[in-house]
Amino acid sequence: MRLGIVCNGFVNSGGMEFDAREFVRCMHELGLSKPYVISKKIDFSLPEAQDSIPVEINCSFLPRRLRDFYVSHRLGRIRKELGLDVVIGFGRSNHVDIVACGGTHPGFLRAMPRRGLYDYFSLKLEKQEYENAKFVVAHSGLMAQEVQEFYDFPKERISVIYPPMPPMRFKKACPEEKDNWREHFGLPKDKVTFLFVSSSHKRKGFELLERYFESTKLPILLVVAGRPLPRGKEYKNIKYIGYQDHIEQAYFACDYSILASLYEPLGRAPIESLLCGTPTLISDNLGCAELLKDEFKITFKAGDLDSLILL
Repeated sequence: MRLGIVCNGFVNSGGMEFDAREFVRCMHELGLSKPYVISKKIDFSLPEAQDSIPVEINCSFLPRRLRDFYVSHRLGRIRKELGLDVVIGFGRSNHVDIVACGGTHPGFLRAMPRRGLYDYFSLKLEKQEYENAKFVVAHSGLMAQEVQEFYDFPKERISVIYPPMPPMRFKKACPEEKDNWREHFGLPKDKVTFLFVSSSHKRKGFELLERYFESTKLPILLVVAGRPLPRGKEYKNIKYIGYQDHIEQAYFACDYSILASLYEPLGRAPIESLLCGTPTLISDNLGCAELLKDEFKITFKAGDLDSLILL
């Protein structure tokens, strides 16, 4: 059987990209045939790229927001040319048999209201995707509910399978290790540090955290890893440490992690944090909340500064 995987990027990046790479890695460990990986951007230096048959679609001539639509448009022909029997979609795309659902656009728009031309075409493409797909693998119970709510997808053809977390990577560090990593990142010893991991600051709730940390008189510091902070701003209680290929080191260095997302289909960061032995604070709407027992999480209301202040 010839298996294909289509994803927005086969790179070291966000959650869905990670899932696609993990899927290939697991197939390799099981000794299965190499899958075809179809994407607009492929990092050929990744081990997973060697364990698959990469098919990179050149989209450089198009504006960034049109590229995913172009890949979806090309996928039908590419599927026929490669003779693919089954295609799994890690991202919004037509011509797939199985949708790995890490979020829905209607759910996103409900949490972060807006309407534009990009949203119009995204909604149209996603509707087609679910109309044509045979099965859905939802990354959380929350996503399973949204797929049924927005697309009336049959419940019996939806499976909730939580994404894997590499146990050898995310594990507890000893106190000495934590002190060394704290020094490595230049974090002060006289402040309680909160790690905020984000590739999309607005959706992940940075505005709320900025208001809280910059107005408080408490000895606390927000440590931001991932997307750069807004240019031209200076912060007194916020420190940016850049993109981290080994994010577990940042979890070791900090006292807590925090995620204040307005829309979060799952939320890997809190789970990774707890596996590293670092307590977590989360907004109450995260998909991963269904996985975490109450004694292992501190919750506050999404977008509500008062509920955060009262913790």
